[in-house]
Amino acid sequence: MQLMNVYLQCFTLTSLIFAIIVLFLFSMSKYIKTLNKREKKRIQAINELQESKIFQQGFTNAEKSQTNIEFARSQDTTKASIMGMYDYEIRKDNLSNNKSEYFDISCCNQESLPCHRHVFLNDKIDIWKDEYSSKCSTFNKTYLLKTLFTYLFFMTSNNKEKIVSSLRKFYYQKQKNFIEEYLTKCLNILLNKYPGIKFSIHSNFSLLNGNLILVTIESLNQNISYLDDACNFFYETTKEFTLSYDKIISNDILNMEYFISNLSNEKDDENLKKKITSSFQDIFYILSMYSLSQIFISFNGGKDCTLALHLFSLCLKSKYPTLIDPIQAFIHKTSEEFIEIELFINKVCSLYNIKKNIYSLSMKESLSKLKSDFPTVFPIIMGTRLMDPAGKYMKSNICETDNDWPKFLRVCPIFDWNYHEVWRVIKALNIPYCSLYDEGYTSLGEKTSTIKNEELVKKENGNVIGFVFYNLICKNNSYSYHPAYKLQNCELERVNRKII
Repeated sequence: MQLMNVYLQCFTLTSLIFAIIVLFLFSMSKYIKTLNKREKKRIQAINELQESKIFQQGFTNAEKSQTNIEFARSQDTTKASIMGMYDYEIRKDNLSNNKSEYFDISCCNQESLPCHRHVFLNDKIDIWKDEYSSKCSTFNKTYLLKTLFTYLFFMTSNNKEKIVSSLRKFYYQKQKNFIEEYLTKCLNILLNKYPGIKFSIHSNFSLLNGNLILVTIESLNQNISYLDDACNFFYETTKEFTLSYDKIISNDILNMEYFISNLSNEKDDENLKKKITSSFQDIFYILSMYSLSQIFISFNGGKDCTLALHLFSLCLKSKYPTLIDPIQAFIHKTSEEFIEIELFINKVCSLYNIKKNIYSLSMKESLSKLKSDFPTVFPIIMGTRLMDPAGKYMKSNICETDNDWPKFLRVCPIFDWNYHEVWRVIKALNIPYCSLYDEGYTSLGEKTSTIKNEELVKKENGNVIGFVFYNLICKNNSYSYHPAYKLQNCELERVNRKII
């Protein structure tokens, strides 16, 4: 009897193992079939795109290989052909949201597209790379289109002009009366020596660094080495007065330039333009008074300090185009920090080339330790605003700490900005922000003192729209929230900061 039980157990175990193996093989077979289907779809999509007349019209000189397509910036690549290619894909895949994101539909046939980027001849675009997984197993047309318009810098006045693939910028401080006349003479000499270039002078350029003169030089034949030779000659001629020779133009700076240039003359836009200009002036003042080794930025992952960081980064790119040293950041870490904030801080530090200096003591003790570790540091760029609890006690946007605190200079470039202005710039420039702001949080602090803002609960016909499943099953009254930038009354920004 016992022997029969042993045999029965062995048979049962063997059958179970066999069933598991069969199930595993079946799953693998199904997975492989799925991969094969995806591969066929990918190849079919690539063939459809490559065979389309629009694609051939726009990219006839593209080099094709098994792993990627390097889009050659050819003479026959026009704004019209790329717009046509985009329309072709819109009709197939109904990507209307993406189209409205990258084009102002109302002005597609007018002088220029509201999309300003820079093209480098050695850039490669992998059209098979998935945007989110970073894998090349899926052909993502949406990602292809986004990548194209991220790389293209349109400098066209009509649909027949070619895409400019190279541009160089020189900045000059407009302090001396003769500087503009001197630059004009130097540029005429340059044109005689290098007839294959074109230049322009913008005498009232005053966005990032006070009252500037901007000189742009570009190649008519798209010969980069020829352009570099011309620019090096011009730089040697004018280097005594050159504030910045920006060989590599920052897309972030271009975005800011474009955003400000398109602000209207209405009161709100005029006020925002003045505030942005004032913010840049404050930062450039600090950069002129102190070396980079003396300047820190305070960063805690909130929207305000993220915007302050972005403005500071723009100024650094403008003043030091070839800077490779990281930005030094003071990060005060608490035990009750949201995991989303920690992840966002790591992401931003990587994105903006930031060296983290993390302190976990009380704020005063952490600043004392910072002063001990970095005795020469004095200015600290902060995201504090006037409406913040700490901002109400500050005498101005640039002021020293109180006598009983470690000696630092507080620099708050967005001190007089309001809540809506902060979010308007963040959204317009696609500045990254913590994911918690999309979940109903309007102000971030410790987990124990921060809840979602009830003003952002989604409503329909006066009734709260909740998650029905959670309400019926979990009984936890989980509601759906609008993102933080949808808050109507900016005075209610901090009502979610309380002990719960």
